[in-house]
Amino acid sequence: MKAREFVFENNSMEITPAIESLIAQAQDNGNKMASNRSLKYQLYIPRNTQYAKESISVKEGIKPRASIWTSTAIPTGKDSYTSQWAEWCRENMAQWLAPKGQLYQVESGARVLNIGSDAAARKIARILGHELQGYSIIDDYPWAKLGQLVDGIRYPARLSGTWGSGQNNILMNMWDVESTAWFNRDHLRLIGEVNIKTRGF
Repeated sequence: MKAREFVFENNSMEITPAIESLIAQAQDNGNKMASNRSLKYQLYIPRNTQYAKESISVKEGIKPRASIWTSTAIPTGKDSYTSQWAEWCRENMAQWLAPKGQLYQVESGARVLNIGSDAAARKIARILGHELQGYSIIDDYPWAKLGQLVDGIRYPARLSGTWGSGQNNILMNMWDVESTAWFNRDHLRLIGEVNIKTRGF
């Protein structure tokens, strides 16, 4: 599918060669995820319903308002899985962890854009016509606009352990762990419900 075939909610978006290149990059990355033995399996863990009232919707631009969030699934036994997100929750917000989650498989054709740093995020925003300086990257990031172009945004979590990563990456460092925000689930195939079992390092 060529970029010019997309229909956008906001018809004022001009599809420039740079935007076409961004879409092609997302298409390539999505196909790589679909063909990778580990990355193609994604785990969605709903917030534990017992604590659902604690859930606060993120209104600012820190994270996308996605349909669902997944993290790469890691098998921990028969029909049981964990993920970097599950392990983060176990250490930091154990009450969020539900006993069961949903295992998905990424199918070819998914458009998933990797954003691993604020430098990359700013470059992408610039392509979309947003020049973000300083902390405006938090309040004014064009996630909705980007969500019209791609199915998902993946944070590969390469920042941890990098000197100055928190200072230089005020937006992407807030994603905590490897994860994908999915705007569109057309290329995510539900495999089924699985048990959540963290490794507990």
